[in-house]
Amino acid sequence: YPGKTSGLEINDLRRAEFNESPGMFKIFMMHTMIDKARGDLPVDALEISKIPFADYYALGHLHIDFQYENFVYPGPIFPNNFKELEDLEHGRFCIIDTELDTKNQFRKIELKMKEVVSFDIKIENALLATEKIISELEKKDLDDKIVLLRLRGILETGKNSDIKFSPFLNKELPLCPGCKPNKANSIPRSTEVFPQPMSPDNKIEPSGNIISWFL
Repeated sequence: YPGKTSGLEINDLRRAEFNESPGMFKIFMMHTMIDKARGDLPVDALEISKIPFADYYALGHLHIDFQYENFVYPGPIFPNNFKELEDLEHGRFCIIDTELDTKNQFRKIELKMKEVVSFDIKIENALLATEKIISELEKKDLDDKIVLLRLRGILETGKNSDIKFSPFLNKELPLCPGCKPNKANSIPRSTEVFPQPMSPDNKIEPSGNIISWFL
């Protein structure tokens, strides 16, 4: 069953019924969110108690590696953003062999195309940030890897623009031979400036430059 805008398919699925088919292996494919995979998200989700019985539920929509009984979200073929690369690292899909016994029917195939190397670096001095980043990158072998660089912190010295990425983000990365920076879709570079905290008397307290960079 295909998904719809804003989860409008959920009400339809709550009324879904199957034709009688004794002896047949039933697979129900749905592009929606089930309640067991919702977590703390404040959104509507399909209750598994309202779904007609099937031997296997092939689920899409959520890009997570999740299984609850015979409900399976296999995850994407390849992660499509920074967070998914952090959480999943690689793509995957599932194969169900109905000729095997129930315990061995499910098989997960992981698509490990490239190794993911993650860095989470705290920056307080923007003037020394570039040297600190290079120092951290040099600690690991980055050849032929997907490199995730997360910078965070409150700047006590300098400003965001003082952080220079050109020494290691060029046509051929000296720290990562053969790798190229992704400046387009799946791992964009961005900066977020968060609201400054308020004091009890509602006056803004200076907190320096707050940065959050993702590469």
